[in-house]
Amino acid sequence: LNRIGTKLFVALPGKGSVDAEVNKITVENHDGHTGLAVTVANTGSLFVKTESSHIEFTNGKGAPITTQIPPFSVLPGHERIIFCPLPENLKPHARYHALAVVDFNTADLIAGELDFTN
Repeated sequence: LNRIGTKLFVALPGKGSVDAEVNKITVENHDGHTGLAVTVANTGSLFVKTESSHIEFTNGKGAPITTQIPPFSVLPGHERIIFCPLPENLKPHARYHALAVVDFNTADLIAGELDFTN
């Protein structure tokens, strides 16, 4: 059984707010891959969509390592968990600071942070 669908988002004229927050970031394993699970909550009254978000990894030694967060959307009043595999060039057993920056094409960016050992 195959299903095909199209997402259709309609923003009606009037007052609405685009607002979201990063609620949680955790280290998780999915299908044998270690990565960060970023939980984003839509606290506004309009859907939010992103296509240009990223996670920056720093360890105080060397240049930051950046990886892209896949595009996603979240309906008002809902949460979405986005899994992002860790970059392969992170050093094992090293301490890292991860900064997830989510851009919904508004004047403000939202972000969440996590310190972890790879």
